[in-house]
Amino acid sequence: MSGVEVKSDSFFKQLTAAIGLKKPDKRFTELKAYADSLEESVKNVLDVRKRVGLKRMQMYKLFSDLAKIFDDWSGIEPEMGDCLQGASHRFDGLAETVSGFPEQDEAQFGEPLKEYQLYGEPMRAVAKKGEIVQYECEQTEQALNAKAKAKADFQRDPNAFSFSNLKAKLFGGGPSEEKRRKEHEETVRKAEESVERAQEELASFVGQAERDMKAFHRKKRQDIKELLIADAKLQLEHNEKALSAWRNLKETFESC
Repeated sequence: MSGVEVKSDSFFKQLTAAIGLKKPDKRFTELKAYADSLEESVKNVLDVRKRVGLKRMQMYKLFSDLAKIFDDWSGIEPEMGDCLQGASHRFDGLAETVSGFPEQDEAQFGEPLKEYQLYGEPMRAVAKKGEIVQYECEQTEQALNAKAKAKADFQRDPNAFSFSNLKAKLFGGGPSEEKRRKEHEETVRKAEESVERAQEELASFVGQAERDMKAFHRKKRQDIKELLIADAKLQLEHNEKALSAWRNLKETFESC
């Protein structure tokens, strides 16, 4: 079977399960909704941080421009030349507090956070697989119900109309009533075994999925906590450098 055929078959199974489920398991529905929400939340955080990064780069350009302006100004102000030249150096210092910070911030916070966007699709895949397993379980249960009904109908009236009875009357040589009774019993027994296997497979899949999600949430909680703490420390370090640079600039102006 080609890759296209496999994908088509998988898509058909997912579509059939999504449409045909009589009692969708809310755990799978909630898992798909959570995957969508997780992706959207991470995307929103990254988008905001991207805008903040652009603002920082604008600040870097502003400080660099001010450093050049004050440097040029110092050349035409003999009495204030040293002061203005000092201010130019201070603005260079402010620019340095911004330079390189966005890259550092992206490597320490942005990139690790992006990994959590990648978990959405596997989660949806688990939910869709769960719906397929549940659908197949429901199908085996429906098949059992149909076979059990056929058996009950036969026990109630072995000579009731059926295609097999009609064929026997027309052509003769049909199976005896005892043989047909045993066939019904065997059919129901096999259907019961199929239901038992399907239910066990579904229970096993759901149990494993729940264990995996609990492990994921534990890891996510720890990872996000560590990322936020590290980011807060980085922001403090950056802002302390900027504060020191502004204080130096203030002292430079006061000394003029």
